[in-house]
Amino acid sequence: MTKAGKVRTTLCLPESMLQSLHQAMDEANISRKRRSQWIEAAIESLLQTANYEELILEEFIDSRGNTTISVSLSKIIKAKIDTVVSSLDKQLNYSVESSRLLRTAISQLLIKQQMR
Repeated sequence: MTKAGKVRTTLCLPESMLQSLHQAMDEANISRKRRSQWIEAAIESLLQTANYEELILEEFIDSRGNTTISVSLSKIIKAKIDTVVSSLDKQLNYSVESSRLLRTAISQLLIKQQMR
């Protein structure tokens, strides 16, 4: 059961990325119970980045050392993700997974935070 206005989804990401995400949250004194909110902020940040589509298309995942986590996203964020993925699908003529966008958002926010 999800909260009103929320959509649950799963995300496959490298274990090292999950560790980096948790480390960034710990350093910012953000509870791990708020991981979905941190990921939503990462998505919003990515979508405000110039040429974010190129960043998404450059993202790749190694088939080894991955884990799947559950994420609860607002319906508004999920709709934005679906719009971007659909647009990329049409441009490229092949399917782009929403996990790709989420991994890109996480990695880009981690990079921005390390630069501070």
